[in-house]
Amino acid sequence: MSDVKCAVFEREKRQAVMLHITGVQKDAIGQEESIELVTQGQLYEKDGISYITYKEFLVTDGTEMDEGSNTMLKLCQEYVSLFRKGSIEQRQEFRLGRLCASSYITPYGSFDMGVFTNALFLLRSECGNISGVNLEYELYLDGHWQSANTLAITIDFLQKTSGVF
Repeated sequence: MSDVKCAVFEREKRQAVMLHITGVQKDAIGQEESIELVTQGQLYEKDGISYITYKEFLVTDGTEMDEGSNTMLKLCQEYVSLFRKGSIEQRQEFRLGRLCASSYITPYGSFDMGVFTNALFLLRSECGNISGVNLEYELYLDGHWQSANTLAITIDFLQKTSGVF
């Protein structure tokens, strides 16, 4: 893994990336739970908007993985949208200073969900390439506050070698 030179990133062409995703959830009594995911994905830009796509797998019973979900992040300067399709289905927007509602559908049931975004940062490299996303938000389930959350995504470009990413 290494950063790709500025001239190599073709904005409208999909680029292989390694995603480091860290989420921290703090509940009402101050107990924190964190999750970390490292996965390969694709990044492209179209009309000045960055898109990241990757596959998420669910671990069941600590060993088995089900079919998972295809995930897409749409990264705009004013907001971030998250789309999941598969074993989990969701469409969630993160807009600074706003409460945004969605449905979170799992194999075990569905929930009305809302997020109030306290902070939203799109990080860029010296070249202007998207290099990460940081979100801070409050999570509500069925209208009730559940937790304060942070989500940090770091994007590392993978170099193309011998025609294979």
